[in-house]
Formats: sequence, C-alpha cells, structure tokens
Amino acid sequence: MSADRGDVAAGVAEVFDRILHVDVRGADAGIRLGSHPAWDSVAHIDLVLGIEAAFGVSFPSYQIAELASVEQVQRAVEQKLAAKAV
Repeated sequence: MSADRGDVAAGVAEVFDRILHVDVRGADAGIRLGSHPAWDSVAHIDLVLGIEAAFGVSFPSYQIAELASVEQVQRAVEQKLAAKAV
C-alpha cells in the first residue's frame, strides 16, 4: 500500500472498523487502548495483526504496546511504509 497519508488513514480506519467495530473518523476518533470496551488487550492483538496484514508490515513485540491510539497506529504504519520505500 502507498505511504500516502490519506491512504494510510483510510486503511487504518477500515481495520479499526472491521476489527473493533468503531468509527475512528467520527464518534470514536479519540479512542485509545483501554478507553473503549471494544479495545481491550485481546482485541489489541487482533488489531495489530489486522494492521500488519493490511499494510504488509510487521511490528516488533516492544512496539505493539506503544500502539495505544489511532494516531500512534497511523504514524507507525507511515514510518514502516516509508522505511520499506527506501
């Protein structure tokens, strides 16, 4: 997938919707790990796996815990895609 910010934002939003059934572009924009009943520790692993599959990236275990907000997930994906493009 392209590292274009809009593409990444749309892709991240789609994964959040599919896995957590939340609208991160609307009412659930400020969702954080543990702040919403849908985003618990088990769902977090499913979300990370979904993000990895959708974008063809991989996160080391230490970074998975740092992906605690939509913005952090999006930024991490953008960085991974930029690194792959080099």
